[in-house]
Amino acid sequence: MSYLHFFGIDVSKDHIDIAQLAKAAKPKRYPNSSEGFAAFCGDNETKLSESFVVLEATGGYETALLKALCK
Repeated sequence: MSYLHFFGIDVSKDHIDIAQLAKAAKPKRYPNSSEGFAAFCGDNETKLSESFVVLEATGGYETALLKALCK
């Protein structure tokens, strides 16, 4: 499978920082909550099905985000 978009996600207790591999793309911060996940997915809904996403394991703070991305 080939991917058109690449995202790296830094996870903390309060927020997630998302970096997209693209020219002049700046990382974007969202709350580490269902509202933040919905905002990220909404901002990138056309890209996510063709994306490779990497996120760090951070003592369980990543679990809810991982579940949201799998949907």
